[in-house]
Amino acid sequence: TSRVWIYTEWIGEEYSPKQSDGGWSEGYHGMLYNVTDDAIRVCSPETEWVVATNGDNLYGRHFIHQVLEKGSDPSVDLVAFDFYSRYQRPTMPSCDRFSSEPAWLTGEAPAAPCKRNTLQWCQTDLGSVAIRRKRLLDEDRSFGLVTDKAGSLDAAHNDGLLFAELVHDGWTVSKVEDECLFAHNPSFQTCAWKGLVWDDSNITRTGGGECIGRQEAARRLKDPTMEMVSIFVSHPANYMGEYREVTVSLDEPADCIRRRDFKSKDVWGHACWWFPDGCIDAEDREEHGVGLDLYYEEEEDAASASGHHLEL
Repeated sequence: TSRVWIYTEWIGEEYSPKQSDGGWSEGYHGMLYNVTDDAIRVCSPETEWVVATNGDNLYGRHFIHQVLEKGSDPSVDLVAFDFYSRYQRPTMPSCDRFSSEPAWLTGEAPAAPCKRNTLQWCQTDLGSVAIRRKRLLDEDRSFGLVTDKAGSLDAAHNDGLLFAELVHDGWTVSKVEDECLFAHNPSFQTCAWKGLVWDDSNITRTGGGECIGRQEAARRLKDPTMEMVSIFVSHPANYMGEYREVTVSLDEPADCIRRRDFKSKDVWGHACWWFPDGCIDAEDREEHGVGLDLYYEEEEDAASASGHHLEL
């Protein structure tokens, strides 16, 4: 295996990811995907598989092994991995959305030990898919050229849009399920196995949640509207042998901060409204309907609702 590192912020200040106010620089993600496309094309001609990823992501010890094993079938074009994500089941109630225990409404256990990778927008991630490089180049596919199909989404979403396009166009997928060999940081699971606290109190504001230290957690819990609960987080059996970063067992309950009114209109209802249809897991649709009803107080409002804050 080989790596191509991209440090775009070293090229010049105009390519710095973040602005002074903490927001993303205008056009940064589009530029970054263009550079990623260039990097894929300068890989050695013998390169069979490529994975584009971010520097803060983690991979299990057997990730590459699974790519090569699944990819030994010449008909396979994409190898997709279920993965740890802060956007796991985002339309379920705070903290409970990571639980390994049955859902409170349906009584059904989670369908996967982490986020299920469907290779659709909002249900995949850049680093969770290995791509057969030859077909990618033969068809001149690229992450930077899907923006015109993105609707209201900016270039930060190009990974999911490209993967969905490839599946739609008949690319063959082999999935690695019931294992979580990719971790999109931060996530509740990667936070918990470091002995830290997950703050799930406002996932639409914090971009899916935050991993914080014990001291910061104690400070936030001084707010009487907050509570800390213990959650048995979902995970596969082999997680400890896959990640060297694990220091705390996930078989013990992990701490999670949320609003005391976490099932209210302003918390759960707002999340169900904010995340569009493509972000809802199939097994969560019944609960999502309950949460969405909370958001719309009048029946006619619910009937006329046509959009979300985050739209495709």
